[in-house]
Amino acid sequence: MKYVVLISLIVNVALAQQRAVPECNTIFMCVDQETYKNICVNPFVKDTLFICQEVSTDTNKESYQGKYFIGKSATIEWFAPKENGNFGDVLGDIGIEFKTRQFGEQQEIIREANKKNISLRADQVKFSDSIPWYSSIQLKDNPKNLQVSTLEYRKEYLEYLGFTADEIKQPMTFEDFNTKLSDGRAYPRAFSKLKAIKIKINSKTLHYLQDFCSLNGMLSKKNAFTNNDFTIFYTLDDSLSTVEMINLKVELTHKFKKRTIVLSPKLVLKIHKKEGLFVFN
Repeated sequence: MKYVVLISLIVNVALAQQRAVPECNTIFMCVDQETYKNICVNPFVKDTLFICQEVSTDTNKESYQGKYFIGKSATIEWFAPKENGNFGDVLGDIGIEFKTRQFGEQQEIIREANKKNISLRADQVKFSDSIPWYSSIQLKDNPKNLQVSTLEYRKEYLEYLGFTADEIKQPMTFEDFNTKLSDGRAYPRAFSKLKAIKIKINSKTLHYLQDFCSLNGMLSKKNAFTNNDFTIFYTLDDSLSTVEMINLKVELTHKFKKRTIVLSPKLVLKIHKKEGLFVFN
């Protein structure tokens, strides 16, 4: 009997290893007006570190405009407060978006959630011209100003961009996706990928993160959830009613001398070797 149990454990571990873990490829946040205004002004930031663009997007769900730091395999989105009250338009809103690496992986996450009786909300997002863009899943009851979701590009969108049927079937990182769109040209800036975020949360938000991270293959460690690429660090404070951003760490393509860039009274960017750290005041 013990041999059957051992074989079963080995099979389960092998299946877990085969499952493609979603990667964190986007973080967005709503910052104060001064920070939003100045985020792309510094020459070193916009000419060396990040591709900086202000973009407007129209979908079947909403219309929004933000400033984007586009990286080799990740994106940071900055939004200014607006009065419409949509998520992402209220000062302090934070979004962490993961993307599946394998087409169809989102259905595996949904099945796993059903087994664990975790309620999810699913959205199908299209561009205003009706081209399907992506499907998004997130826990049904998210904290007031934190939204963590898993996205999967729709097959129609990938076909529209020129991906073949065979390419769509293969595992695809966000870097693979960007390489295809750029026809293999070298990325012209230094922002490579997202490495870690540190937030201050209450116990209710901790339970929310535990459920989401378990569904997305992230391991729980002391005051952190992590996979091979990205880590969510947290500190607990039950006096808080909302989530507070502490810092955001990014990886750069090569080393730089140590420097500190004051982007606004509320935000400082610290550069050291191959890391950039956004520190929120």
